[in-house]
Amino acid sequence: MEIRLNKESINTAIEKLNNLREEITNISLTRIVDRLVNEGASEANDYTMGAPQSGLEASRVVSKTLKSGLAGYVALVGPNAVYDEFGTGEEGAADPHPLKGNFGLNPYNSGYFVSRQVDDKGLHYWIYKPMSGNSYFDIDDIKGKTYGIPSGKMIYHASTHVRNIKDQIVKDELNATVKKFK
Repeated sequence: MEIRLNKESINTAIEKLNNLREEITNISLTRIVDRLVNEGASEANDYTMGAPQSGLEASRVVSKTLKSGLAGYVALVGPNAVYDEFGTGEEGAADPHPLKGNFGLNPYNSGYFVSRQVDDKGLHYWIYKPMSGNSYFDIDDIKGKTYGIPSGKMIYHASTHVRNIKDQIVKDELNATVKKFK
């Protein structure tokens, strides 16, 4: 088979390649970031719904793709978000967050809403301010007494999920873009 090249066919090929490059740069990358942010937020929301909350105001997941479209974030926000992510007290220590040691958090996280005590077994317990009737925080018939909460790991699980799916999302989006130019 013989392929004849001429100036016009080469210029057309160059133009199509430039259009493909622009499409990948401007549209595909933006779609990739958007999908990754949305996947991360969805995963974090799922974990947040099932996790115990440490304060009167529940932590919530926020996410955003930045204006450039080439970066974004997923975060847990609220006055007690760090405690909900990393856990507190004996419960948090029993199932520690994998990154807890990286952030200088003390062994029994505390906050303005906690009064830390030690019981007759040597276990730390806390007396929380009223917890909106949440029975999780009632032990030994003392309202608001708790041995802490396990780490929710909402953002940790979301970031792990995004790392696991990112290659497939990149592949899908780039393949979709390239197919447009066939």
